[in-house]
Amino acid sequence: MMDSNAAKLSSIRTYLLIAFVFNILAVAGFAITALVLLVVIVGIVFLVPLVLSILVLQRVDTMRSAAESGNVNKLKEMNSVGWAIIALLFAGVIPGIMLLVADGAINELSTNPIGLSQSPTVGQDSLDRLAKLKSLLDSGAITKEEYEAEKRKILG
Repeated sequence: MMDSNAAKLSSIRTYLLIAFVFNILAVAGFAITALVLLVVIVGIVFLVPLVLSILVLQRVDTMRSAAESGNVNKLKEMNSVGWAIIALLFAGVIPGIMLLVADGAINELSTNPIGLSQSPTVGQDSLDRLAKLKSLLDSGAITKEEYEAEKRKILG
C-alpha cells in the first residue's frame, strides 16, 4: 500500500508541476495584458482573471508542497474539482486539465499514514510497527490523534 501511494504521489507531483508552470505563464500573460491595457481602462477587465490565476497558483503550489512532503491528508484537503474548473477557465487549459487528472489520483491515495493493513497479519512485529509510527509522529508526518489511533490498533 505504501508503494502504491509512492507511485501515485510521483504522478501527482508531475501533474501539479505542469499545472504550476503553465499557471505561472497565465499569471504573467494576464499581468502584462492588464498593465499594457490599463492605460486604456480596458485593462481592468484583465485584473479579475489575474487575481483568480494568482489564487490558483498559490493553491497549486501548496498542493505541490504537500505532494513533495508526502502529506496525503493536506493534499486531499486542498484537492477540489471546483478549483480545477476555475483553473481551466482562468489559468489556462493545461493547468485545469492537470488539476482534473491529479484529482482522480489524489482521491485514490490511501490515508493510512504508514501503509499498515487494517487487520495486521500474525508475524508482524508490533514493536517495529510502533517504532515506525513514533518516527512518523516525531517527523510531523502524522498527527498525535493519528498516532494514538494507530497505536491502539497495533496494541489491540
